[in-house]
Amino acid sequence: MPHAQSRSSLVALALGLVPPYSFVVFMRATQGRLFTLHEMILYPLVVGTAGLAAILALHRFLCRRPLAALNERPGSWRKDWPTGLALAALFVAFSFAVQPVLTRLVAPPRNPEAMTLIVGLIEHPLLMLVWFGPVLWIGVAGFEEVSRVFVITRLTAIRAGRSGRIAAVLISTALFGLAHYYQGPFGVITTGAMGLFSATLYVWQGRIWPLIVGHALYDAWSVGMAVVMVARSI
Repeated sequence: MPHAQSRSSLVALALGLVPPYSFVVFMRATQGRLFTLHEMILYPLVVGTAGLAAILALHRFLCRRPLAALNERPGSWRKDWPTGLALAALFVAFSFAVQPVLTRLVAPPRNPEAMTLIVGLIEHPLLMLVWFGPVLWIGVAGFEEVSRVFVITRLTAIRAGRSGRIAAVLISTALFGLAHYYQGPFGVITTGAMGLFSATLYVWQGRIWPLIVGHALYDAWSVGMAVVMVARSI
């Protein structure tokens, strides 16, 4: 039985993670040009939502685990939301305290796509609603955090105990950082560090919702601040 569980976990990880991340790598490697505004909204929405649905289906039917098991410990929204807010605040503090130092060691990449996104959201309020709504909460934060928890739970199902949890945290952190390779070393390090915070929090508390809330609120803060500053300068 343990061997069958290990096999199903490995198969589920391959089926759940390889297709969406391979798509990202393929598009980044073969695009040959910058992504347009609509592509930056459509790709995470479609790929992220499809990837999220696939992982949940694999978790339920291949791994034979109820979806509620993604929360390994009991809790409530009343506790999850404050924890998510605290995680977002930690991310903001990290960006202020560590990223300026990191820029002296690793040059941050120029990101003209970010400016395209910001200006496009300002000029198209409907797209702004779509981005801050389903794109952010489902295609980005939902997909990435469910993917992280899926990796952690499947790896700990293969190897239980303290060593298994540590390995799961490190592997999920590395995968999350490398998935942002197109942002250069700066992006890999910063997203990897934030991924480490999230993975550690999950292993500690066993709740997935604070991760989604913290991720979404931090991204909303980052893009929202950029939108405000650019809108004032236009």
